[in-house]
Amino acid sequence: MNSMRDLIPLIAAIVGGAVMAIAFVFAIPAALDGGGSGSLAYQVLFLVGAALVLAAMVMSIVQLVRGRARALAVVTLLVTLAPVLTVILIAVVARTSV
Repeated sequence: MNSMRDLIPLIAAIVGGAVMAIAFVFAIPAALDGGGSGSLAYQVLFLVGAALVLAAMVMSIVQLVRGRARALAVVTLLVTLAPVLTVILIAVVARTSV
């Protein structure tokens, strides 16, 4: 039973990262399309994915501190860092290319 509970942060990190990526990819054309309704729904999906990733990061840090499933917690932290670093990289590139 505990092994399934230990997998929840990893699953949340994977789902959150996927939601962030999909929302980002579809939000750019929606925002640039002049005749569309905008990209508000994709922005909300992106924020939901970011919240999932942040929650997974916090849960994996709690697992590390408590000493439960340390290897799985480290893997979860690495998975949660990928979308965070990607967003930071995109922000830095956008600021330097202007």
